[in-house]
Amino acid sequence: MKVRNITWILTIVEILVLVVIGFIINLDPSNQELTSVFAVISTIIVISRVFSSIDNTLLVEEKIDEVASPIRTLAQSVDINTSSKLDDIKVISNIYLMIGNPQLKSIKDGILQRTIRELEQLNYEQRTPVLDEPDFYKWLYTEFQNAKYTIHVASMDEPLEWTDTPEEEKFYRINVEAAQRGVDLIRVFVFEPVRLSTARKNKSIYGHRKGSDTKLIGKYVNKGKFAKSAQSAIDDAGQGFIVIDERLVIIDVFSQDGQARGYITFNPVDIKKYEALFRKFDIVAQDLEFPD
Repeated sequence: MKVRNITWILTIVEILVLVVIGFIINLDPSNQELTSVFAVISTIIVISRVFSSIDNTLLVEEKIDEVASPIRTLAQSVDINTSSKLDDIKVISNIYLMIGNPQLKSIKDGILQRTIRELEQLNYEQRTPVLDEPDFYKWLYTEFQNAKYTIHVASMDEPLEWTDTPEEEKFYRINVEAAQRGVDLIRVFVFEPVRLSTARKNKSIYGHRKGSDTKLIGKYVNKGKFAKSAQSAIDDAGQGFIVIDERLVIIDVFSQDGQARGYITFNPVDIKKYEALFRKFDIVAQDLEFPD
C-alpha cells in the first residue's frame, strides 16, 4: 500500500476519533462552548498532520475540504455562533499553517494558546470585557429594544444620570418605548432626599414619577437611611446595574472623565445575585413622587 494511502487512512481514523469525542462532549448541553473550542482545536490538529505528512502544497489545498468534512458534520449538530463559524476556523487554520518559518513557531503557538485561554475564560465567566462608551450604549440600546418582560434598574446617583447628553436622551426614549409596549420597567433611584428637588427638573427622572403617562415605574430609596442597615447592598450595587428578563445584567462602570462604560454578564450566578440585590432595594422603596 502506498505511503500516501496509509497517511490518509490514519488521518481519517484520527478524524473519526475526534468526531466521536466531540459528539460525546456535545451530549451535555452545558458543554456547548467546549464543543466549539474542541472543534477548533481538532481542525488545527488534523490539518497540521496532513500538512506535515505531505510536501505537495497543492494537494493539501485540494484535500482541505475533505479533511474538514467530518468537522463540518459535527458543526451542523452544534450551535456554533457567528464568531466561531467553520469558515473562520478554516481561515485560522490556514493562516496558522502558512506561517512556516521555524523561528516564528513560538510566536504563532503563543497566539494560539492565548486565543484558547481567552475562549476558555469567556466560556467560564460568560461576561464581556468592560466596554468603551460607544459599544456600551450600543449594547444598552439593543438589549432594551429586545426586552420582552422585565427590566429592573438600580440607579446609584452617578453624575451621568443627571445630564442631558444625546446618548442619555436616546436611552430615555428607548426606556419609554419599552414600557409602552408592555415591558415591566421598574427603576429604583438611590439618592439622598436633598436630590429630589433637582430630580424634578430632570426629564428622564421626572418621567418615572408616580402617575406618569410614560408607563415607567419609578421608585425612590433614601440612600443615607438605607446604608445604615444595608451598607453591603450599597457596595454590591456599585455604580448601578440593570437586569433584563432575568437573562442578562448590564453593570455600570463610569469612568473618571464622566463617560458611560460597563460590561454585560450572562453568567447565571451573576444574574441571580443582581436580581436578588434589586429586590433588596425594591422592597424598601417608595413610589417616586414630587410634592407640589
